[in-house]
Amino acid sequence: MGAYDKACNNTEAVRFIQKYKNDCEIIANQLEVPVEFILAVAAKESRYGQGRIATEYNNFFSMHGPAPLQLSKVHPQGSHDVWVATYTSF
Repeated sequence: MGAYDKACNNTEAVRFIQKYKNDCEIIANQLEVPVEFILAVAAKESRYGQGRIATEYNNFFSMHGPAPLQLSKVHPQGSHDVWVATYTSF
């Protein structure tokens, strides 16, 4: 899998980092925070990219709408009071 093989035995976590590390580095640089912070929050909020809001709406941070750079906003399943932002990519 890569350099993270020996550090972590959670294959979902390893795959998530491999897939989204470059995107998270861009965000981390813009916010001037460690990339690990962005990866950790995205992994937790999106269940390693497997959560419904992440897979259906490309929303890895459970951002409520309206939100910066959103494509649109939708009501998540079972809620008519909350709006969730949708995005074209991570």
